[in-house]
Amino acid sequence: MSTRTDIPQPPLDARTPREFHAALMELREACGAPSYKDINAGASDAGQQAIARSTLSNLVTARYPKIPPRLSLVRSFVAGCLISAGRSVEAATAEIEGWERAWLHLVSAMGESPGEPVGPAVGEIVGGAEPVPSVDLVAPEDRSTGIPVPRPRSWSPALRAGLIALALATSFVAGTFVDLWGRPTGEPAAARTPPGYELGRCAEGLKPDPGTRSLSLGREPGPPGSPRPDRWIETRTQSHPEHGWIVWGRLTESASAMDRLWLDWTYVEDPQDQAEWRQCGVQPIAEGRDTPAALARDDGRKRWFRACGQAPPEDRTPGRSGVFCTSWVRPGVT
Repeated sequence: MSTRTDIPQPPLDARTPREFHAALMELREACGAPSYKDINAGASDAGQQAIARSTLSNLVTARYPKIPPRLSLVRSFVAGCLISAGRSVEAATAEIEGWERAWLHLVSAMGESPGEPVGPAVGEIVGGAEPVPSVDLVAPEDRSTGIPVPRPRSWSPALRAGLIALALATSFVAGTFVDLWGRPTGEPAAARTPPGYELGRCAEGLKPDPGTRSLSLGREPGPPGSPRPDRWIETRTQSHPEHGWIVWGRLTESASAMDRLWLDWTYVEDPQDQAEWRQCGVQPIAEGRDTPAALARDDGRKRWFRACGQAPPEDRTPGRSGVFCTSWVRPGVT
């Protein structure tokens, strides 16, 4: 594939969603008008979230012309187009940062809160709800009350009950055990630790190699609700010379010595239950801008990651937790 050189620059002067949308469509045309399938393949290669066909269609047809697209959608769309046009992952990652700045300028000009998701609800892209830190895990937040609440499964109650009943019946015949979601455990729940999670909160607890180049898998500004976000959290990856591909969180921009950061990791592509992921941290930035790192794969099993930061109480919007996280991602190179 030949690399195109006539790729338009990020629209830093866009002040309306229509202008931003026009720039995205110009980018797609300049990249050879890649198909939805090619855009998703390119986004995956760059370590970005997959986009459902309906979400891509809504974006391309400007179904919501007065609302900015979500930042995670912009990242995936831009990455997919650039990779389809022959850009390397490194070059695409660098250009995505320019689109992030353009998006930030846009929502700031509109008076939106840059630390929060905007645009129509697109459940196909993981992330969105602002998480609230707890001792062990992060849970979504009910924005009307600020109280952490579990995110529901997409299955209907009837379908869920039927699947669980089938799994229970099957496990009884086979002599195995299952959990409440019908997943086989091989042993009673009281004695079970989810496979891989016995490693502990920080998995392997590795350190990034300072002499090896690293890439950003996703960035998020914070704190939520601030008209002028002054912090950035990143999920980063590198091919470690001893351990292979690893992932960690980095607070690249901070405004207080009391800022905190951590890394969430899971074996589930779209984690819905707090028990499905582990939280590595929380650590104050005084201990370093990087969290411990974990292997991108565990004995061949894929892992997904997100990095989170939190502003201290005095820098938070009233009634908000001050937490800002990237979307769930995994390195596309693994």
